[in-house]
Amino acid sequence: SGEGSLVDVSDEGMRAALQTLTTAQDQFRYDVEVFIDEVNRRVETLLDRISDLELTCSRLHKGKPSSRRAQTGPGDPLQQCIALSHTGDYDAAFRMALDSGDSDVLERLLSHTGPVMESLEEDTVSSVYPYLMRMLERGSCVSTVLFCVQQLFDFGIPIPEQHKVETLDLVDGLVHAGGNDADLAQEIYDLIVSS
Repeated sequence: SGEGSLVDVSDEGMRAALQTLTTAQDQFRYDVEVFIDEVNRRVETLLDRISDLELTCSRLHKGKPSSRRAQTGPGDPLQQCIALSHTGDYDAAFRMALDSGDSDVLERLLSHTGPVMESLEEDTVSSVYPYLMRMLERGSCVSTVLFCVQQLFDFGIPIPEQHKVETLDLVDGLVHAGGNDADLAQEIYDLIVSS
Protein backbone atom coordinates (compact mmCIF):
# COMPACT_ATOMS: atom_id res chain seq x y z
CA SER A 1 0.00 0.00 0.00
CA GLY A 2 2.93 2.33 0.80
CA GLU A 3 4.57 1.58 -2.54
CA GLY A 4 1.35 2.12 -4.45
CA SER A 5 0.88 5.62 -3.02
CA LEU A 6 4.47 6.53 -3.90
CA VAL A 7 3.85 5.46 -7.50
CA ASP A 8 0.57 7.42 -7.57
CA VAL A 9 2.28 10.55 -6.19
CA SER A 10 5.08 10.08 -8.64
CA ASP A 11 2.59 9.77 -11.52
CA GLU A 12 0.78 12.91 -10.34
CA GLY A 13 4.10 14.72 -10.14
CA MET A 14 4.99 13.57 -13.63
CA ARG A 15 1.62 14.74 -14.97
CA ALA A 16 2.02 18.13 -13.30
CA ALA A 17 5.56 18.46 -14.62
CA LEU A 18 4.40 17.47 -18.10
CA GLN A 19 1.56 20.02 -17.95
CA THR A 20 4.01 22.74 -16.81
CA LEU A 21 6.40 21.80 -19.61
CA THR A 22 3.58 21.88 -22.20
CA THR A 23 2.42 25.30 -20.96
CA ALA A 24 5.98 26.64 -21.08
CA GLN A 25 6.44 25.21 -24.57
CA ASP A 26 3.21 26.89 -25.75
CA GLN A 27 4.32 30.21 -24.22
CA PHE A 28 7.72 29.87 -25.88
CA ARG A 29 6.09 29.26 -29.28
CA TYR A 30 3.89 32.32 -28.79
CA ASP A 31 6.87 34.47 -27.74
CA VAL A 32 8.84 33.30 -30.77
CA GLU A 33 5.92 34.14 -33.09
CA VAL A 34 5.58 37.60 -31.53
CA PHE A 35 9.34 38.11 -31.87
CA ILE A 36 9.32 37.03 -35.53
CA ASP A 37 6.37 39.34 -36.27
CA GLU A 38 8.23 42.24 -34.62
CA VAL A 39 11.42 41.48 -36.56
CA ASN A 40 9.43 41.30 -39.81
CA ARG A 41 7.73 44.63 -39.02
CA ARG A 42 11.06 46.28 -38.30
CA VAL A 43 12.64 44.84 -41.45
CA GLU A 44 9.72 46.20 -43.49
CA THR A 45 10.13 49.58 -41.83
CA LEU A 46 13.88 49.59 -42.51
CA LEU A 47 13.29 48.60 -46.14
CA ASP A 48 10.79 51.43 -46.41
CA ARG A 49 13.32 53.81 -44.85
CA ILE A 50 15.92 52.69 -47.39
CA SER A 51 13.36 53.34 -50.13
CA ASP A 52 12.71 56.81 -48.70
CA LEU A 53 16.44 57.53 -48.62
CA GLU A 54 16.91 56.27 -52.18
CA LEU A 55 14.01 58.44 -53.33
CA THR A 56 15.44 61.46 -51.53
CA CYS A 57 18.85 60.83 -53.08
CA SER A 58 17.39 60.45 -56.56
CA ARG A 59 15.47 63.72 -56.12
CA LEU A 60 18.66 65.47 -55.05
CA HIS A 61 20.62 64.25 -58.03
CA LYS A 62 17.97 64.92 -60.68
CA GLY A 63 17.07 68.25 -62.12
CA LYS A 64 18.98 71.48 -61.99
CA PRO A 65 21.38 71.56 -59.06
CA SER A 66 21.20 74.69 -56.94
CA SER A 67 24.30 76.64 -56.05
CA ARG A 68 24.21 75.36 -52.45
CA ARG A 69 24.21 71.77 -53.74
CA ALA A 70 27.08 72.56 -56.06
CA GLN A 71 29.18 73.79 -53.13
CA THR A 72 31.73 71.43 -51.75
CA GLY A 73 34.29 71.74 -49.06
CA PRO A 74 34.36 73.62 -45.79
CA GLY A 75 31.85 76.31 -46.81
CA ASP A 76 29.03 73.83 -47.57
CA PRO A 77 26.48 74.02 -44.71
CA LEU A 78 25.44 70.40 -45.12
CA GLN A 79 29.03 69.17 -44.97
CA GLN A 80 29.61 71.28 -41.85
CA CYS A 81 26.51 69.81 -40.22
CA ILE A 82 27.49 66.27 -41.13
CA ALA A 83 31.02 66.81 -39.84
CA LEU A 84 29.58 68.12 -36.57
CA SER A 85 27.25 65.11 -36.32
CA HIS A 86 30.27 62.82 -36.66
CA THR A 87 31.59 64.25 -33.40
CA GLY A 88 28.40 63.05 -31.72
CA ASP A 89 27.08 66.57 -31.09
CA TYR A 90 23.77 66.08 -32.87
CA ASP A 91 22.18 69.05 -31.14
CA ALA A 92 24.82 71.42 -32.52
CA ALA A 93 24.56 69.81 -35.97
CA PHE A 94 20.78 70.25 -36.11
CA ARG A 95 21.03 73.75 -34.65
CA MET A 96 23.51 74.63 -37.43
CA ALA A 97 21.17 73.13 -40.05
CA LEU A 98 18.32 75.24 -38.66
CA ASP A 99 20.52 78.34 -38.66
CA SER A 100 21.37 77.75 -42.32
CA GLY A 101 17.76 78.61 -43.13
CA ASP A 102 17.75 75.83 -45.72
CA SER A 103 15.18 73.09 -45.11
CA ASP A 104 17.02 70.91 -47.63
CA VAL A 105 20.11 70.93 -45.36
CA LEU A 106 17.97 69.87 -42.41
CA GLU A 107 16.27 67.09 -44.37
CA ARG A 108 19.55 65.79 -45.77
CA LEU A 109 21.14 65.90 -42.30
CA LEU A 110 18.23 63.86 -40.91
CA SER A 111 18.65 61.39 -43.79
CA HIS A 112 22.31 61.12 -42.83
CA THR A 113 21.91 60.77 -39.05
CA GLY A 114 18.61 58.93 -38.89
CA PRO A 115 16.39 59.47 -35.86
CA VAL A 116 18.41 61.13 -33.08
CA MET A 117 15.73 63.08 -31.21
CA GLU A 118 16.96 61.76 -27.86
CA SER A 119 20.24 63.61 -28.47
CA LEU A 120 18.61 67.01 -29.05
CA GLU A 121 17.75 69.68 -26.52
CA GLU A 122 14.05 70.34 -26.05
CA ASP A 123 14.23 73.75 -27.77
CA THR A 124 16.02 72.17 -30.75
CA VAL A 125 13.31 69.49 -30.95
CA SER A 126 10.69 72.26 -30.91
CA SER A 127 12.46 73.99 -33.80
CA VAL A 128 13.02 70.81 -35.83
CA TYR A 129 9.54 69.43 -35.30
CA PRO A 130 7.71 71.66 -37.83
CA TYR A 131 10.18 70.51 -40.49
CA LEU A 132 9.44 66.89 -39.58
CA MET A 133 5.72 67.54 -40.07
CA ARG A 134 6.35 69.13 -43.48
CA MET A 135 8.43 66.11 -44.48
CA LEU A 136 5.65 63.80 -43.34
CA GLU A 137 3.09 65.86 -45.26
CA ARG A 138 5.20 65.62 -48.44
CA GLY A 139 5.81 61.90 -47.91
CA SER A 140 9.55 62.46 -47.60
CA CYS A 141 11.52 60.08 -45.34
CA VAL A 142 8.26 58.89 -43.74
CA SER A 143 9.79 56.03 -41.74
CA THR A 144 12.57 58.21 -40.39
CA VAL A 145 10.13 60.92 -39.35
CA LEU A 146 7.86 58.37 -37.66
CA PHE A 147 10.82 56.92 -35.78
CA CYS A 148 11.74 60.46 -34.69
CA VAL A 149 8.25 61.02 -33.31
CA GLN A 150 8.31 57.62 -31.62
CA GLN A 151 11.64 58.53 -29.99
CA LEU A 152 10.02 61.55 -28.42
CA PHE A 153 7.68 59.21 -26.55
CA ASP A 154 10.38 56.64 -25.82
CA PHE A 155 12.55 59.25 -24.14
CA GLY A 156 9.77 61.32 -22.55
CA ILE A 157 10.39 64.36 -24.75
CA PRO A 158 7.14 66.31 -25.17
CA ILE A 159 5.73 66.89 -28.64
CA PRO A 160 5.38 70.64 -29.07
CA GLU A 161 1.78 71.32 -27.97
CA GLN A 162 0.98 73.46 -31.03
CA HIS A 163 1.77 70.50 -33.32
CA LYS A 164 -0.21 67.70 -31.65
CA VAL A 165 -3.35 68.10 -33.78
CA GLU A 166 -1.34 68.36 -37.01
CA THR A 167 0.65 65.26 -36.03
CA LEU A 168 -2.54 63.33 -35.25
CA ASP A 169 -4.02 64.28 -38.63
CA LEU A 170 -0.90 63.33 -40.61
CA VAL A 171 -0.35 60.07 -38.72
CA ASP A 172 -4.04 59.16 -39.01
CA GLY A 173 -3.72 59.66 -42.78
CA LEU A 174 -0.85 57.18 -42.86
CA VAL A 175 -2.86 54.67 -40.83
CA HIS A 176 -5.76 54.86 -43.27
CA ALA A 177 -3.50 54.79 -46.32
CA GLY A 178 -2.07 51.44 -45.22
CA GLY A 179 1.38 50.48 -46.44
CA ASN A 180 4.57 49.65 -44.60
CA ASP A 181 4.31 52.51 -42.12
CA ALA A 182 0.67 51.96 -41.11
CA ASP A 183 1.42 49.87 -37.99
CA LEU A 184 4.04 52.28 -36.69
CA ALA A 185 1.75 55.21 -37.50
CA GLN A 186 -1.05 53.52 -35.50
CA GLU A 187 1.29 53.05 -32.51
CA ILE A 188 2.25 56.71 -32.64
CA TYR A 189 -1.38 57.79 -33.05
CA ASP A 190 -2.32 55.79 -29.94
CA LEU A 191 0.61 57.27 -27.99
CA ILE A 192 -0.41 60.82 -28.88
CA VAL A 193 -4.06 60.25 -28.01
CA SER A 194 -3.14 58.70 -24.65
CA SER A 195 -0.68 61.46 -23.75
